[in-house]
Amino acid sequence: MSVPGIFARTEEAAGFGEEELKTCMDEFGDMVLRTAYVYLRDRQKAEDVYQEVFVRVFRHGDKIKRMDNPQGWILRVTMNLCRDLKRSTWWRRVLFLNDERDGVSGSLEDRIVASEKSRELLAHIMRLETPYRMAVLLFYYHDLSTREIAGVLKVPEGTVRSRLHRARALLKDYMNSGEESP
Repeated sequence: MSVPGIFARTEEAAGFGEEELKTCMDEFGDMVLRTAYVYLRDRQKAEDVYQEVFVRVFRHGDKIKRMDNPQGWILRVTMNLCRDLKRSTWWRRVLFLNDERDGVSGSLEDRIVASEKSRELLAHIMRLETPYRMAVLLFYYHDLSTREIAGVLKVPEGTVRSRLHRARALLKDYMNSGEESP
C-alpha cells in the first residue's frame, strides 16, 4: 500500500499531470526561487516558498492551462507567499544574514572583480525598500516590461516607472558614495 502524495490525485481532478508540473518547474523554477530569495533574503525560506508555489501550481493546473502566459500568475503567487511569510510573527523575531553568490566565467581576475561588483550591487539592491527592490528585480532580473510588472504587483504602470526611477537614483547614490551595505 502506497502513501498518497501530491500526485495521488487523478490527472482529471488536478488539471495538471506530473510531467506538466515538471515542465512548469523547469521553466519557472529559477524565477520563483530568485524572486523569493530577493524578497526574503534567506535561501531556506525561499526554497519553502518555491515548494508552496508549485503545490499551488499543481492544484490550479486547469486554470494555468487556460492562461496565455502563466508567468505573471506564478510571480504574483510567489510574492504573496513571501509577503505572508514576512508578516508572520515568527519572521519578525528572526534576523537573516545569508549572502550567497554564484561565480562568473572568465579569468580569475575578471571573476573576482565581477563577483565583488555583483555582490556590492546586490547588497545595495537588498537595502532598498521592498516596493523598489521588487520593481528592480522584476524589471532587470526577469526582463518584464513596466506594464507586466504593473499587472504582477497590481499597481498602476506609472507607479512602477516611478519606483524604478527612484530605485535607480538610490542605487546610484549608494554606489557613488562608497557606503558599505549592512
